[in-house]
Amino acid sequence: YHKERTNQVIREIKKQLKLLIDPISNLAFETIPNTDIFPHVVGDLTIAYYKEGLYNILLDIDVWDKSTSTENVDIIAEKIIEVLDRCSFRNNQIIFTCWFTTLANIQSEDKTLKRKTIKFEVQARKGEN
Repeated sequence: YHKERTNQVIREIKKQLKLLIDPISNLAFETIPNTDIFPHVVGDLTIAYYKEGLYNILLDIDVWDKSTSTENVDIIAEKIIEVLDRCSFRNNQIIFTCWFTTLANIQSEDKTLKRKTIKFEVQARKGEN
């Protein structure tokens, strides 16, 4: 039962994050799009722990672009941070809050590939349903 409820919570968080981030840049989860679509944004959720109904989740969002400068990944990352930092969401399925923690530059062998990783902590509870 706990695992099923956890999966529901994760699915609902993904759905709401997608609604928040897609207007900035399309968000995918766990996998990089298999076509060369740039820029792209990939999110990954890891449950840090669950205790007494509270899920503590780590959210990593990678912003990728092929470009000579980091300007595009910088702008997308800044907009995502603006939208998600201290963002609180509530509906019948879920209640969650995101906090921005770190922004990292990731170096790539391919010098045309620019990447930033944004990290958030998410606290979530199951909603009223």
